[in-house]
Amino acid sequence: MPTGGDKDTIPPVVLKTVPDLNMTNYKGNSVSFTFNEFVISDEVGTTLLVSPPVAKKPVVRTKSKTLTIELGDSLRQNVTYTLDFGDAIADNNEKNPLEDFRFAFSTGPQFDSLMVGGYVLDAGNMEPVAEAMVLLYDEADSVSSFRKKIPKYIARTDDEGFYTFTNLSGGKYHLFALEDADGSLSYNQTGERIAFFDSLVTPLYPEILGTVNIDSMRLAEIADSLKTEVDSLQAGQKSLSKKVKPDNPASHEMIVPAGLDVDSISPGRQAQKTTMVPHYLLMFKEITFDNFLDNYTRDQKNQVKLYFSNSVTDSFRVNLLSPQPVRTDWSYMEFSHHRDSVSLWINDTVVSQTDTLKLQVKYETLDTLSQRTIVSDTLNLIYSEPVKKERKRKDKDEAPVNTNFLLQVNAKDGFDSYAPLVIQSPVPIDVFDYSKIHVYQKIDTVEQALSVKVEQDSILRRKFLIHHPWEFEGSYRLEIDSAAARAFTGEVSAPVDQSFKVQKEDFYGIIVADIKQTPGNCIVQLLKNSENEEVLKEAFINKDGKVEFSFVKPEKYKLRLIVDRNQDGRWNTGEFDEWKQPERVVYFSKILKVKSNFKEVESWVLPADLHTKKVIDEEQDAKDKKDKTGKKGQKQKKSPRKNNF
Repeated sequence: MPTGGDKDTIPPVVLKTVPDLNMTNYKGNSVSFTFNEFVISDEVGTTLLVSPPVAKKPVVRTKSKTLTIELGDSLRQNVTYTLDFGDAIADNNEKNPLEDFRFAFSTGPQFDSLMVGGYVLDAGNMEPVAEAMVLLYDEADSVSSFRKKIPKYIARTDDEGFYTFTNLSGGKYHLFALEDADGSLSYNQTGERIAFFDSLVTPLYPEILGTVNIDSMRLAEIADSLKTEVDSLQAGQKSLSKKVKPDNPASHEMIVPAGLDVDSISPGRQAQKTTMVPHYLLMFKEITFDNFLDNYTRDQKNQVKLYFSNSVTDSFRVNLLSPQPVRTDWSYMEFSHHRDSVSLWINDTVVSQTDTLKLQVKYETLDTLSQRTIVSDTLNLIYSEPVKKERKRKDKDEAPVNTNFLLQVNAKDGFDSYAPLVIQSPVPIDVFDYSKIHVYQKIDTVEQALSVKVEQDSILRRKFLIHHPWEFEGSYRLEIDSAAARAFTGEVSAPVDQSFKVQKEDFYGIIVADIKQTPGNCIVQLLKNSENEEVLKEAFINKDGKVEFSFVKPEKYKLRLIVDRNQDGRWNTGEFDEWKQPERVVYFSKILKVKSNFKEVESWVLPADLHTKKVIDEEQDAKDKKDKTGKKGQKQKKSPRKNNF
């Protein structure tokens, strides 16, 4: 049977535009594009970005193979407009997107051709922030304009946090970024994440004449944003982009938009060689007292969970309105790490057995005049016992189900010699008889009782710790007698009998970081190589020198350094009104793989300037390269590159 031919992998091609690309003195109020095939424009309405912003949302229409954008009557005179479609336009058959599609025209005699670009990064972990709005305000605007008015120009970050403004007019600008929750293009909600550049920025001509370090600002990709591929946007047979090779053979190939050629910008002017510098914006969320109760649940009869939009302060209070508690200490609270959620454990069985609880929750927030005030919410919390299916008894003499609760312990083989034994209860404890906790060390075939001290955790009161100098490769046994702990509900704990063996000494490795160009007080953290980057160990330094992390398991890790500006031993966010940036975070450039009985020594010269987060896994990179290579070193055939030709 006929195959139907090769699959269509070519994006739609623009055959005609109204107005022409980079046209000046355009007097219309709509823009149209005629393609060589039918296109899908469903996402254009939400993706299209018009800069400078227009007063009303553009109207998108399609007829046959022509896409029309109606901009309304709000276009200003003597302004260069840029339409950024992103990847919203795709062909109708195979959904091949026309990537990074931009179009510009001017309503006056001059076509603006200046540019600003850079990255928006999360200040806490230096990860790129996608879909953030980046805003430019005139120098004459005060920085408070960020809160009050829409900007002069707008852009949006891609998946790598990269943004670029094109077709800017001359001058200096205030530069901001915003996670715009309400689409207002202004910082009017305290829950929104923001970023600001410390000083005014000056846009430059994107003249790429061999003196530019491509890696310093991804100029090839900036050009990709500026350009459309050869023949993908053409009027007649005129090509609208050209490729040039940089002087540095190590650099990537660059794309220079033909519409921004030196002669077309300023005929007869001597070309100026300009290095484009990226502007990094560190996005953060301010600490604010503008708080509200976001949600509350009672999934267990003896537990209530409260969720807030921001952290609660020490003034947080909960009062039980009904029923009347028998005990004064009818409950206790467990706060989350950021204090934006609270677990209320009910100790009083009279209260927990009541179907409906009425609580008064008091917390601090801001009033309409942005002054701190205490507000009160009254909550009705209803709990219904889940319906239990009746279980058929197999034997008349079958013993009843044991309702004793189980204590959770971390004792197991391969136990870390430096770690404490942890005993945690799933329910609040009324009484815990520590004399019923026993730890034995096995020497040959004889068990020797150890004298240990049990401590209750200061934050999570259901957790209990036993610290002891465990011997490498030592054998131990944890025994907890039945009914050692009693919950407020009257239930008692089940017995625990758990043997464990401590890890051998040569199982661990050591990481040594020789840190140079230390900018004052810093926190050096050893992180788990995972998405949440859990902090495993940390050290504090205030000068150049070596930091050593010992007893490290043979796994992969990251290193992070925090410039502890206020010397409080933790990372601090920024403050917009105080014009204070968040504390700087730097990641070591590669993943560290620790081997057993091995010391990993790395030299870490801290960069003077901000950079994107590039943490390389050398082992994984080598594996990926090997996978791409066929037998006997022959490279496998690569899949065709996606392009707009």
